[in-house]
Amino acid sequence: MPRLLRVSDRHQITLPPMVLRDVGISQGAYLSVVAKNGKIILEPQRLEDKESSEKDVELLDRLVKRELKAGRFTQYPSPKAARKHLERFK
Repeated sequence: MPRLLRVSDRHQITLPPMVLRDVGISQGAYLSVVAKNGKIILEPQRLEDKESSEKDVELLDRLVKRELKAGRFTQYPSPKAARKHLERFK
């Protein structure tokens, strides 16, 4: 049964405990939020554990060092110039 929720002046809503319980969401859980076709979709998300995140950072660090050593990078005269370059890829 649909529930009527009020959006506060701080853009907050309170999700009914029964709804959270029905979908297995507990206090402190993380949710992703997406607007799609005029609807708001909330989905539970798991944060990666610290170990896999550290492995990802180490892998990225090795990749960056390899690219720098090979000379495959671009220097920009200013942060503004770098942002302008990145805008081309959006």
